[in-house]
Amino acid sequence: MEKKPLDAARNMITLQSLRAPGTMASITIRNLDESLKNRPRIRAAHHRRSMEEEVRHILKTALSKEPTPAINLAAAIQKRFRPF
Repeated sequence: MEKKPLDAARNMITLQSLRAPGTMASITIRNLDESLKNRPRIRAAHHRRSMEEEVRHILKTALSKEPTPAINLAAAIQKRFRPF
């Protein structure tokens, strides 16, 4: 069954924010499950923020963490079992 444009709009989040005078950054996330789409809205209400502020906070928190360095699996296994 083909989705109608209105149905597609129900399963996405669009965020826009002003960065500097005359410029705007925006993001649209499509094909979200309804339960996933509602979670930031509920979480925002608990934190007394707008949904945009909540999603911005989630992204900032998740992406500000330093990525863990990739490990060499073979070297890790050898190191683990070397004493045996």
